[in-house]
Amino acid sequence: MLAGVKSASSKNSRFGAIRAYRNVALRRGTCSQMWLRGPETACVFPNDGGVTVIAYMATKDKLDGFRVNPSDALERSMTGFPDAPDLSSAEPLRNALLVKGYPNVWRQPAVGNIAFVGDALMSIDPLWGVGCGFAFQTAEWLVDTLAPVLKQHGPTAPALRRCAKRVSGELNGHRFLIVDYARRHGLNAIERLTFRAAAKDPAASRHLHAYGARLIGPAKFLAPRALLRAAWVDLRRPAAHTAQPDAPV
Repeated sequence: MLAGVKSASSKNSRFGAIRAYRNVALRRGTCSQMWLRGPETACVFPNDGGVTVIAYMATKDKLDGFRVNPSDALERSMTGFPDAPDLSSAEPLRNALLVKGYPNVWRQPAVGNIAFVGDALMSIDPLWGVGCGFAFQTAEWLVDTLAPVLKQHGPTAPALRRCAKRVSGELNGHRFLIVDYARRHGLNAIERLTFRAAAKDPAASRHLHAYGARLIGPAKFLAPRALLRAAWVDLRRPAAHTAQPDAPV
């Protein structure tokens, strides 16, 4: 950057392919959907005007299969996910966009008299869809902290330090887990446990949703009580008998 503020970075082991279609028939539900299967992730994003965006991410050992024809490779990959939409009769609106690499990059929230928000603060793995939310939230925190000081013509440095402390306290845990997952080829044991419990129990599902929506932080999501309950659900309720096939999507 022109400001000369150094950034930190780490690798992302995944690539992505994305394409927009019209008239995609969803097999279940009407809202955005996400599949996690080992190193693969698929997403379906319905939009206005009958447009649906299909996204697929996988580890880079699968990248060569997408280089020649990303659109065909995207559609082939989607067929393997349960209840994924059938794209054979959908109308493609453009060729698939192939994102071969997306490194994780972040900076300190404030350096000197410069504050960073949005992608200038952190541009990290898009798999979890936090970019816009974090951008608006960090901008709000900056305005809430700095506006009263500017109105009173006070010193900005203390306000920027307070803002930076809040940003770090609220978002560093989220960033750490997102960056950690970007390095790996699949879910770890705790992640598998929480996802299995969410498929079997409405309360566990709401707890996972609260974290995925960033309504709670990692400390509450991974609290011992929450993990013990997830383990109890997973042990007492076999998935073959207690999954939620009729749950709203």
